[in-house]
Amino acid sequence: MKAPVPDPLANSTLLNNTVTFTERHDLPKLAAVPVPKFDGDQENWVLWKATFEAMIHDRPGLSGVVKLDQLKNAVSGLDLQVINEFCRSPSDQNYLAAWEALCKAYDQRRVIVNEHFDALLNLAPHPKPTADTTAGLMYTVRQHISMLKAMEITIGVEVVVRILERCLPKEILEKWIEQVSSGRYPKLEQFYNFIQNSVFKQRQIDKAPSVAHPNKRPGGKNSAPPAKMSKPTARSLVTTSTSSSNSCPKCGQNHRLYSCEEFKKGSMKEKWDFVYANKLC
Repeated sequence: MKAPVPDPLANSTLLNNTVTFTERHDLPKLAAVPVPKFDGDQENWVLWKATFEAMIHDRPGLSGVVKLDQLKNAVSGLDLQVINEFCRSPSDQNYLAAWEALCKAYDQRRVIVNEHFDALLNLAPHPKPTADTTAGLMYTVRQHISMLKAMEITIGVEVVVRILERCLPKEILEKWIEQVSSGRYPKLEQFYNFIQNSVFKQRQIDKAPSVAHPNKRPGGKNSAPPAKMSKPTARSLVTTSTSSSNSCPKCGQNHRLYSCEEFKKGSMKEKWDFVYANKLC
């Protein structure tokens, strides 16, 4: 009688949110995530602060010395001057002091909110709109609204929709106006979906291979009118001789064929036939 096959998960600790040494060894190794740099832009402060707090500030097991070193490497320029005095003597207390000083310098709620409002109000149509610039417009608006929402600031849907409408390319705006009702304001997600679908269609059109039309010029204009027929002009018969001598192939005298009196007496057809037969042309 065969022994029962053991269940591979019977002794596994993956079911209770812990991992054995063997299982941990088999897990894929993820690339290290670098601590983001703060560029000193007030508009980016909220996002950077939340990221730094999640990765460093609120992380247990890190000493203040390590946190202060990470903070020092994450800032530069004037921001480094704000915390520089605390970096000279690394300690838990000095890290907290440096973090507090940096927060005081940038945690200015009204200034940050105004930065995002100004960025939204200053949006303008792109001079050469493409599918990418239209998509970037939507993502920019969504980012500013997300940052404002994180600070518990909300903007009316009507305002956001109008800001986007004013920046859309004319072709996309016309399709949007045809789609929505004039008596009811659309939902913001409905507008986002419309822009995403428009961008997707435009990218498909841009990727489609172009077909050359022989009767059309680029730009849709018809081809150039046919060239005018030129008036017939007199043609001269030019002959060459393969012989190294100057003897006439017609009469054998010492002159060129075009000087031969016997050749001149023949009709045009006779001359062509003679030249062609002797391969003189």
